Amino acid sequence: MDEIQISYTGHLATITINRPAKLNALTWEMVAALCDGLRTAEGSGTRVIALRGAGEHFCAGADIGVEASLNPLDYRRFVESIQEITLAIRRLPMPVIAAVDGYAVGGGAELAVACDWRLATSRCRIGFPEVTLGISVTSGVTHLLPRLIGFGRASEMLLTGRLVAAEEAQAIGLVNRVVPPDELDAAVAETAAQLARTGPLAVALQKRALAVGARSDLPTALDFETETIHTLFTTADAQEGFAAFLAKRPPRFQG
Repeated sequence: MDEIQISYTGHLATITINRPAKLNALTWEMVAALCDGLRTAEGSGTRVIALRGAGEHFCAGADIGVEASLNPLDYRRFVESIQEITLAIRRLPMPVIAAVDGYAVGGGAELAVACDWRLATSRCRIGFPEVTLGISVTSGVTHLLPRLIGFGRASEMLLTGRLVAAEEAQAIGLVNRVVPPDELDAAVAETAAQLARTGPLAVALQKRALAVGARSDLPTALDFETETIHTLFTTADAQEGFAAFLAKRPPRFQG
């Protein structure tokens, strides 16, 4: 059975990490397959991508047995291949949602943080225990996590390796929403349906503008916003959005 699976429902593509017996821990082959899956989903014309784990857990990170068996050169290549997932997610024009159930630790937490936002169940536990193994985080967490939860909280999590439960994760902004475990699929579907009603070009450029704004000063962000909204104003989708609003009807965006 494939350890990375893709399914489609309407505008939603779901990529499932399918190794539940190992808490969906990632091998080198799975990392490559996950990158391929993201490219496949992007090319399908989907509007939203959800990442989830099979069974009761999201992902326990990289398979430690695999990591421990690598020589230093191969280990560097393995880490760089994991980082490619973060880059792939951030470059995608559509939102990527992490559907987090159970454990999201180490590389699993890194994968969740790389996504645009996180929906979690009440039994989720998320954290970065790398320092307890004598190693450090990767996947851009040192850049992304402080922007999500602030430097102080990020420092505490990364330097202690402490796992955070669902309620605290929501309170500090690490996850966007917490639902009971049996409502996770419905929450993802609801979010995907909401996104499917938006303009796909607008979402793609808004996602890019957010990334630029996060790493820029205010004048640069303002300039990029001006170029973004001007570009979108010239599209058929924008004209359809204005016309639909004035006619008091749902818009029919074509992208």
